[in-house]
Amino acid sequence: VAVEYSTLENGDLSIKTYKRKFDVEKAAIVADLENPLDIPEGRWIDIRLHEEPEPEPEEPLSETPVDFQPTNLSQAVAAAMNGVEPPEISDTDETL
Repeated sequence: VAVEYSTLENGDLSIKTYKRKFDVEKAAIVADLENPLDIPEGRWIDIRLHEEPEPEPEEPLSETPVDFQPTNLSQAVAAAMNGVEPPEISDTDETL
């Protein structure tokens, strides 16, 4: 089975199958466009499509100041809930 395909103006695919014949000028096997053919039982054609990627959604800009670096989650939540400035960060080598 020889397969010919094209993309139509509306974006649909047109897929047609034909008998194969040897083209002497091209020295190749080509579709015999005068002899359409159903796909034989037990056979199939594979179609590989290219899907255009979805655009990445833009992340909303944060209203949190860039220099806001809470030391733990509870401080961050308290500051956000109360509209209070976060505590200053101290350099400590404490380990939990």
